[in-house]
Amino acid sequence: MLETPSLIDTEVIERRDYQLNIFHEVKDKNSLVVLPTGLGKTAIAVYLVADIVEEEKKVLIMAPTRPLCQQHLDFIKDSTMLKDEDVILITGELYGQKEREGLWKEECKVFVATPQTVNNDLHLLPISEFGLMVFDEVHRAVGDYAYVEIAKACKEDIQFLGLTASPGSSFKKLVEVCYHLGIEHLETRQEEDQDVEPYVGERRLDWIEIEKSEELETMERWLNSMLQEFLDDLRDYTKQARNMKAENVGKKALIETQETLQKRIKKGKGNKGYLFHAMSLTSASIKTAHLKELLLTQGIDAAHRYLLRLQEEDDRSSKYVKKKEEFGLLNDKLLDLKAMPVETNPKLTETKKILREELSGGRAMIFAQYRDTVDYLIQELKQLDDLEPARLIGQADKGDDAGMNQDEQKNTLKAFREGTNNVLVCTRIGEEGLDIPDTELVIFYEPVPSAVRSIQRKGRTGRDRSFGKVYVLISKDTKDEAFYWKSRHAEKEMFEHVYRLKKELEKEEHHKKVLDKLMDKEVREQSTLEKFG
Repeated sequence: MLETPSLIDTEVIERRDYQLNIFHEVKDKNSLVVLPTGLGKTAIAVYLVADIVEEEKKVLIMAPTRPLCQQHLDFIKDSTMLKDEDVILITGELYGQKEREGLWKEECKVFVATPQTVNNDLHLLPISEFGLMVFDEVHRAVGDYAYVEIAKACKEDIQFLGLTASPGSSFKKLVEVCYHLGIEHLETRQEEDQDVEPYVGERRLDWIEIEKSEELETMERWLNSMLQEFLDDLRDYTKQARNMKAENVGKKALIETQETLQKRIKKGKGNKGYLFHAMSLTSASIKTAHLKELLLTQGIDAAHRYLLRLQEEDDRSSKYVKKKEEFGLLNDKLLDLKAMPVETNPKLTETKKILREELSGGRAMIFAQYRDTVDYLIQELKQLDDLEPARLIGQADKGDDAGMNQDEQKNTLKAFREGTNNVLVCTRIGEEGLDIPDTELVIFYEPVPSAVRSIQRKGRTGRDRSFGKVYVLISKDTKDEAFYWKSRHAEKEMFEHVYRLKKELEKEEHHKKVLDKLMDKEVREQSTLEKFG
């Protein structure tokens, strides 16, 4: 039987063979551990932390946000025999740099910090005293994220452990993460694996197609007519618009066109008046496409709120939109529908139905893309008996909408955990990095194209042997359908990438050579595509 480190409190951490197996596999190696949300990545890290501390070396644990760092701090204190003074949390919000200079020299055994703080303090760290660095949510270790600089400064002398539930949907990103951290060994499990299955609950996933009403189809035709006129005009200014059709053009393609025009203006290529007019046409196209997206995937309330904002705007592109005859027709139709006594949002109807039929005394989470939709859902769900919805959004202010600071987020989650609120309606802030209790039910108000985000959302239910239900609402014949299938395919590919790289690392003793070769290949491939694609 595999041994548990002596500093572990076995009454707190349940013995799970797959966690101990992984712990013994990653000892003494720079390792990446990929486990779905809820399977206990943190427990594996704590085993390794305890093992390193027993060797009288220090440990640094990093996580992207202060709340997530606090969770790590609390879990280490609860699950090990370490004294409170042996573990310290260091962030820029808690301490200034002069204070931190002294704290890094403290006789603590485990330091928990945000990567931004560590990166700022690299010159202050007693690097030679550390035996282990843990990189939580390690899929962020790409580009210029702080993890990259930290790994570069420390990887010659310290063991690294990277943790993630979702390493990224492309092989290139996975290779880049492993390259930066000098990963030698990769461990992964899925919920259906033999040694994991006894510890996970059953999760049922259903996707529900929402049919368009006649009114929605009429308004969609009006918006397509408006958008096509803008695109037809835009073709005279840029080749990028020549193959664009209103029925299927996405905001991403329009934003890329806008960025190209901005570069031409910055470089002084072409008549500025000519290019500024093209920019206004592109912006009008983006606003029209966004209005259509809101109407079809969020409902008439979200569309009308955005239409009212456009009416208040006085820039040239908004004037172009408001001049169109269809804009006036759309405004009148939305007002008529909002005044109707019956519910005219089929997604809201379906959401209420699911909550009434499937929520049986537990907790539910609803994920929505936009804050307006979150507010709308809160307002509507408050009218139902036995539902106490709460709002959870990010910290950033957006227009007139103030974000939630970390204390507000913490209080909201405390109320959700204690049952004061039983439905949490949130934006992507609820996907990663917050200690959210297991829920009975998860609803995607709309699909997301990202495999990473989809996995994190689904991982909020069906944990610790409980039964979980996931519902994905899909507006038929809209981008919802494309996003749903894109995330499904990307999720499958993600684990194929993990197993592929695991095999590559196991074939070759010189792991650095493997990663150097793969990284060089991926970089050259990307460079070629950008040059000639």
